[in-house]
Amino acid sequence: MKTKFFFAAILLSLTGYAFPSSDSSELATDLRNVNNFSGLIVNTTANVILSQGESNSIRIEGEKDMVKEITTTIENGALIIAGNNNHAITIYVTATDINLVEVNGNAKIYANGLVNSDILLLKVNGSGSIRMDVRTLTVGMLVKGSGKIIVSGSTGDSYSRVIGQGSIFADNLDARQIDRTASLPQVEKASLIAQ
Repeated sequence: MKTKFFFAAILLSLTGYAFPSSDSSELATDLRNVNNFSGLIVNTTANVILSQGESNSIRIEGEKDMVKEITTTIENGALIIAGNNNHAITIYVTATDINLVEVNGNAKIYANGLVNSDILLLKVNGSGSIRMDVRTLTVGMLVKGSGKIIVSGSTGDSYSRVIGQGSIFADNLDARQIDRTASLPQVEKASLIAQ
């Protein structure tokens, strides 16, 4: 009797593995076509891996329902990523030119490889973060809130400003001129998007 009960328990456990609960989340990958853009604005909860390459592309990975909720539009030369997802999803963005990287909220943007740009503006509004290795003529960095920007590499002129409890870490940025208390017009002199 005990032997039958033991085998029944094993069968039930194997059945549980073979037929997972309907509550389990289905993962999905969505490849989207995008036109030319030189700015990236993220308005949703996400981990974004940004690369500079020979063509523009975007790939979204995560739970199927949340991937569907993500919208990608281009306005004034910037790719805007938005959505109402509660959990972070992973988004891979490749761009030929990068002049603006902006986080609104708690997204995290990580640059995979060196970003080359004449003029680059990095902005965090909220608790998100940007981590990037750059080679530029001018870089502007602005944090409003509790977020952070971590930047390394080389530039000619560096302008930065923190409003709130946020941080800018640029100790590994080799710059000819550094202004850590720049006015907002000076920071945004780094230009939002090259026209």
